[in-house]
Amino acid sequence: MSTALQGFDEWLFRLGNLSAANSWFDTLMPVITSNSYVVPVLLAYIAGVLWRGTVHDQVFILLVILAIVLADQSVTLWKQVFMRPRPCQALTDIRLLIPCGTGKSFPSGHATNNFAGAMLAALCYKRWGKLLFIWAVAASYSRVYCGVHYPLDLLGGAVWGCIIASAVFFVYQRIVPSHSPLRL
Repeated sequence: MSTALQGFDEWLFRLGNLSAANSWFDTLMPVITSNSYVVPVLLAYIAGVLWRGTVHDQVFILLVILAIVLADQSVTLWKQVFMRPRPCQALTDIRLLIPCGTGKSFPSGHATNNFAGAMLAALCYKRWGKLLFIWAVAASYSRVYCGVHYPLDLLGGAVWGCIIASAVFFVYQRIVPSHSPLRL
């Protein structure tokens, strides 16, 4: 990464991590970034859809699971390519609200997974997908606020998640015949 781009990324990081600091976000952002409340709600939603949802909803859930698994596994490979240390590993003057972790920084797995889900929702449900993009942005920003990712990590993760979700949707649309009840 160029020195100028890295300097800009560090400046943006400090803006989101230090300048935006407030007691309300200090309480909220670690909860958003931890997924401690999100995962049980999503699992309950998935179970409900698979049990009582429409075929469209069930296909959507299966595609989201596939997209997130692909996104999550592939982001690990990208991290090995870029080997970028996290800001909490590379910088000393930051606010760290959660454990730093030992993994690499670019791209953000949280951003990748959240944007993959939001993109698929937007492709399958239009209106609801827009709401999930709001969640994806909030969950991604929480990573900067908590001190574990740079903004460009989030951008890279968001782009990669959208690419994976779009590819899954595109392949699915090409495989399933247009007259099938499984067509989204």
